[in-house]
Amino acid sequence: DAGGWSAALPPGWRISARGNGRTTTATAPSGYPELLIEVQPKAGPSAIGAWYDQEPAVRRSSAGYHRLSIRPADGGAGTSAAIWEFTFTSGGRTLHVLDFGVVRNGHGYGLRWRVPDEDWDAALGQMRTIVASFRPGP
Repeated sequence: DAGGWSAALPPGWRISARGNGRTTTATAPSGYPELLIEVQPKAGPSAIGAWYDQEPAVRRSSAGYHRLSIRPADGGAGTSAAIWEFTFTSGGRTLHVLDFGVVRNGHGYGLRWRVPDEDWDAALGQMRTIVASFRPGP
């Protein structure tokens, strides 16, 4: 990808990029799950700190926002990584979101996995495969 990252995305998913490669969206043919990958060329040192900083804005803009957790994660050697998991309501249905954030060499990478809450368990294996395959840029 133009943002320097790589990930194993399922065949048949629609992929679109914008912002000079800083934002990529991958969507299953049915519309969900949806994966949004964002690259921040200059990031702070802490992935978990970034999630706490962003939470107030997401709470204000997401109806029915409910934090499930913000916790450290294993992002591999030389990275700061964190997971932010929450639900919110959109179009009358509850969506379940997992944001996996990685900071490496001053660059930030965010993977936002979004799926209807009732499909969360069924989509979990697919999400884990994608996150495990993710490699941040240099």
